[in-house]
Amino acid sequence: PLLLIVFTSLFFYLSAPPSFAAATDTILPGQALAVNDKLVSENGRYALGFFETSNTKSSQSTSSWYLGIWFNTVPIFASAWVANREKPIKNTASLQLTVSSDGNLVIQNRSTKSIFWSTQANVRINGTIAMLLSNGNLILRNSSNSSHILWQSFDHPTDTLLPGAKLGLDKLTGMNRRLVSWKNRINPASGAYCDGLDPSASYNLTFVDNEREKYVVESLTDENIVFRHVIDASGQAKGYVWYEGLQDWILAYSQPKAQCDVYAGCGPFTICNDDALPNCICMDGFTITSPLDWELEDRTAGCSRKTPLHCITNKNTTYSTDRFASLPCVRLPKNGVSK
Repeated sequence: PLLLIVFTSLFFYLSAPPSFAAATDTILPGQALAVNDKLVSENGRYALGFFETSNTKSSQSTSSWYLGIWFNTVPIFASAWVANREKPIKNTASLQLTVSSDGNLVIQNRSTKSIFWSTQANVRINGTIAMLLSNGNLILRNSSNSSHILWQSFDHPTDTLLPGAKLGLDKLTGMNRRLVSWKNRINPASGAYCDGLDPSASYNLTFVDNEREKYVVESLTDENIVFRHVIDASGQAKGYVWYEGLQDWILAYSQPKAQCDVYAGCGPFTICNDDALPNCICMDGFTITSPLDWELEDRTAGCSRKTPLHCITNKNTTYSTDRFASLPCVRLPKNGVSK
């Protein structure tokens, strides 16, 4: 059934502060970023500042402010990271982002010194600075040692993974970097969905790219598991786990998941149906090209015409009695590499 949801009198927007010519990428001790200011990475691609989300419904209007990172060179606002996603700020009077006396980066009220958000890093040095890097990573580091990073936004992603950031578990600290969706379009609080690596997974993939080699390794976390990864005759990459109780191989995963998404899996002049077995059938007027291969689940040869095209050449005239036939309830492949 088709579910139609109609929103009436509901308007929302996400707005970023205006640009400032004197934007920098660093907050030094004693400096502060106000609501209408922003940091801009050295390459100009990313900006850090306060942005507003608003929801107007009937006579009620609510507005919330967040510290975040967005794409500075893109005209449509798109958030890349949110600091205080669970704690929206309602009153921006005297609001600022600064390096506090304990060395942490904080959102605070300039007048009352009350803190709305903090990096909460274990700072044991004198002199820290905050910097927005050209890859979109906000870091808190030692002012005299650029390699001594005390905290970074890449370790605390929200819903967006930027190039160079990691997803996964830090085995020393127990920190699990994962993406969590927004609650809705205007509320960056943690939503219902997450994307990351399962720390309890029975197998891992490792990608290596160095001066000598580029490769991927699949490894097991439990040596008692009997596992194999194959490229199947169906055109799918499949992972199988041996299940002792059933005395059989159990499919753990397959890519693509849908058989009809496999490139040219059914061959020419066929129709693929994921809800049927076999998935491939010949179009009307065509017959299986290689019945033996077809029975062995190799259907890449597809189907051939039962009768050849009727084409007549008469001196300077060429004509045919053949016509196009309509094929209801079918479509071209959605997959860009399908055929």
